[in-house]
Amino acid sequence: MYYIFFLLKRGAEAWNQWRREHNRRTDPNRPYDVDLSHANLSRADLSEAELYNAKLDNANLSRADLRNADLRFANLDSANLSGADLRGADLTQADLSFADLSSANLSGAQLMSANLTFTTLSHANLSGVSLDNADLRDARLNGANLTNANLASARLNNARLISANLTGANLNFTTFRGANLTNANFNRANLNHADFSPDDTSLAYVSNGRWRAPRPIRVTSSWVNPVSVEPGNASVQRTHCGGADFKEAKLFVTNFTSADLSSADFRGVNLTMTYLSHADLSGADLRGADLHGHYSSHANFSHANLSGADLSHANLSSARLVQALLSQADLSGINLSHADLSGVDFKGRNLSVTNLSYANLRGADLRDADLSNTDLRGADLREADLSLANLSHTNFDSARLVRTLMIHARLNHTHFVGADLREANLRGVPWLLLMEISLQEGVNLLDTQWDKEDDSKIPFPS
Repeated sequence: MYYIFFLLKRGAEAWNQWRREHNRRTDPNRPYDVDLSHANLSRADLSEAELYNAKLDNANLSRADLRNADLRFANLDSANLSGADLRGADLTQADLSFADLSSANLSGAQLMSANLTFTTLSHANLSGVSLDNADLRDARLNGANLTNANLASARLNNARLISANLTGANLNFTTFRGANLTNANFNRANLNHADFSPDDTSLAYVSNGRWRAPRPIRVTSSWVNPVSVEPGNASVQRTHCGGADFKEAKLFVTNFTSADLSSADFRGVNLTMTYLSHADLSGADLRGADLHGHYSSHANFSHANLSGADLSHANLSSARLVQALLSQADLSGINLSHADLSGVDFKGRNLSVTNLSYANLRGADLRDADLSNTDLRGADLREADLSLANLSHTNFDSARLVRTLMIHARLNHTHFVGADLREANLRGVPWLLLMEISLQEGVNLLDTQWDKEDDSKIPFPS
């Protein structure tokens, strides 16, 4: 032990020569041919050292220089590597469970299939690292820099990535079950097939010996009393995911509250059980996405593409959908009360029995749309086009319809109590129906345009 320690202190060249001459990895009784457990190597210069298959558990390597070191298959369980320089190091299949790598520099390091369970990586520099197939369950990555990192098929169940930066990261098939991603940055990240489903495991504490302190392990809920298990949901609150690719991602019970998802790609993704209230989805691609029964109150969908999306019975109250594309989207039973829908094209759409109360539909194209039995109380429809629309039994009480086009609109049993119809165009509406409208309490028809013709030309039955 002391001779090995002395060699290490002499530098990488002397150490590497000795290793090549004393390579005993072939001995089945000595799985680790170098035992440096509990060694104090703080601030040691170990750059380019060949430490493959070394036993370094509980070693003190804080602020050590391990640049380009070969640590493949090394046992670094519970080692202190805080502040260490591991740039370009090869840690393929190394065991780093419970290790402290806080503020360490691992830029460009190789960590494929490494064990990083319960590892502390807070504020570590992991830019450009290869972590594909790595096990990061329960790891602490708060404030870590993971820009352009490769985490394909990595497991981050219950990991903490609060304020972590994953800009441009490859997260293809990565699992985030129960992870805390509050305020994390996923801009331009690849999240194809990523899994944000609830975690089905719980922590248990076991002892590995008489003098070993209990340490946590993951156990599935099928092995423990279900009453004690609280499956975790991925929390992505206030995250920055602008331009992220979520195609085919599993987002069951994922919390995107107040997240930045602008220009993100959600094509064909099932979002029925996600939380998107106050999220920014402006410019997002949601073509064919499943949002039926979804709650997205106060979310921003401005300029988003929702063509072919299933929005049936969704609650988008107070949401912003300015100039959003909704062609062929299923809008049956949707709640759009207080929503901003200015400039949206609803031409020929079925919005029957929809809640649009107090919505902003200024300048919206609603020509030939079915708005029968729809609630438009207090809605802003100034300069909107409702020509040829079916407005039978529609409630326009207190609505603003100034300069609105309602040419040849169907207005049977329509409510206009307190509505403002100044300068509206009602040409083609039967005279008797116009008389019924004018008799409703508080309606304002100042400078309204209509055809004063007899009842024989009424196009629709009353």
